[in-house]
Amino acid sequence: MRVTAQWIERIAEVGAAEWDALDSAGNPFVRHAFLATLESTGCVGVDTGWSPRHLLPRGDAGGLIGAVPAY
Repeated sequence: MRVTAQWIERIAEVGAAEWDALDSAGNPFVRHAFLATLESTGCVGVDTGWSPRHLLPRGDAGGLIGAVPAY
């Protein structure tokens, strides 16, 4: 399998369903909605020193095979 990696600077750049499908345990702190709320309300961002930079590894077909939320 060939894996490509993509860095994104806003969680909104990836679909919520695709992101959330990676977490079968349902951890609320890695859910798309939670991370999007942190970003949209200014809790994280350039002004706070917590700049979003999420890593998205994708498989051959282009679908997410993992995700690393990072700040």
